[in-house]
Order: sequence, then C-alpha cells, then structure tokens
Amino acid sequence: MTCEPDDAALVTRAAAGDEAAFAQLVRRHEQPLAALIRRLVGNPADAEDVLQETLVQAWRGIGGVRAPGNVRAWLLQVARNRCRDFLKSAQRRDWPTEACELEWHLNASGRAAGRAQERTDEVLSAVGEMPPGEREAIRLFYLQGLTIREIAARSRCPEGTIKRRLFTGRERLRALLGAAGREEM
Repeated sequence: MTCEPDDAALVTRAAAGDEAAFAQLVRRHEQPLAALIRRLVGNPADAEDVLQETLVQAWRGIGGVRAPGNVRAWLLQVARNRCRDFLKSAQRRDWPTEACELEWHLNASGRAAGRAQERTDEVLSAVGEMPPGEREAIRLFYLQGLTIREIAARSRCPEGTIKRRLFTGRERLRALLGAAGREEM
C-alpha cells in the first residue's frame, strides 16, 4: 500500500523547489480552486486564465505558507486575490463593443437615450482623437474611476503630470465638442 504524503510534507518539498510535489498539491486541490474561480469570474475562458495566474502566484509564494497543513485555505485565498485583481483590472474595463451595451451602462434604466446616445458617441469620438497621454488619463479618471494617485502609479509619472493631462484633456474636449471653455477672470 502506497502512503501519499500529506499537504504539509508536499508544501515543505515544494518550498524547497520540488516541482513534482507542487504538481501533486495542484492535482489535489485543483477542482475546488477551479470551481471558486469559475464562480467569481464567470467567463470560462477568463476563469482558465485566472487559474493559471493563481498557480503561478502559488508556486512563487509557496515558501511563505504559514500553516503548511492548511495549504488548501491558502490556495483558495490566492485564487480569491487573483479573481479580485482580474475583476479590477483594466482589461475588464475596456470600452463596451456594442452600442446598446454602452447605452445601458450610461443610462441605468436601460431605455433608449436618443440624443444622449448621439452625444455619448460624440464624446467618445472626441476622446479617441486626443493624444495618448490625455486620452488614457481621461479614460482612467472618468470612465474607470481611478484617483489621480492611482493613475500616476499605473502610468509611472508624477501626480502633477496626471493633473495637467486631465486639465488639458478637458480643455481639448471642450474645444472638440464646441462647448464653452473656462471664462477668463
């Protein structure tokens, strides 16, 4: 009779670089990980990507497991964190591809917005004509709701640069849309 090593022994071996021990841990806990990720992410293709990211993160962090005998809980937490990051990421917040989907997001009741839809199309078109730095700052600040500090960190530039891009972007939008600019005092 072959005695399977327990989770704690596998974690210890994996932390020492034993890929086979890590693979055995993955096989042992893959189904609950995959089920959790599918439930949180929804889309099966995205769930597969998040599962792969979870396993990579787990391999990198296996040496930091505080309770090797309870590695399943640790793996599930890694999966939850990867799902949270995925759902917050910019790739999930791309512009909707369907006009009706965009309209629904802009009009919470989901009713046709008529002139509002036309104006939305004009604004999106104008944003698309902006220089890349301004366009990205406007998109992240107004459409994704990131703070200036978050945008600066993501863009790897000073907060003052982001503030300037937002100011310049707003002024450019006003000009492109024919809206009145700031009045001189």
